[in-house]
Order: sequence, then C-alpha cells, then structure tokens
Amino acid sequence: MPPIESGDQIDYKNMSLISRFISEQGKILSRRVNRLTLKQQRLITIAIK
Repeated sequence: MPPIESGDQIDYKNMSLISRFISEQGKILSRRVNRLTLKQQRLITIAIK
C-alpha cells in the first residue's frame, strides 16, 4: 500500500497527512523510511517548511 494515495492532497493545511512524515522530534523523515517518490518527498518538504 503506498503511503500517499492518488486522491490525497499534499498541502500545508492537510495536517493529518503531513504528520505521518514527521518524526517525534519534528524532523522530516527520509524517503527510504516514508517510501515516497522523489516528487512526493519534494512536495511534502515544501508543505512542511
């Protein structure tokens, strides 16, 4: 099962989605841990920052 479904909106307002990709310390998890594509990881990083 992919971590982000095709219908999920990667947006800074979608905190339920973003919180899955942040560690307990508030750091962004790596692509290997998240199992995201490069494009998805970039969009998540932009939404978090």
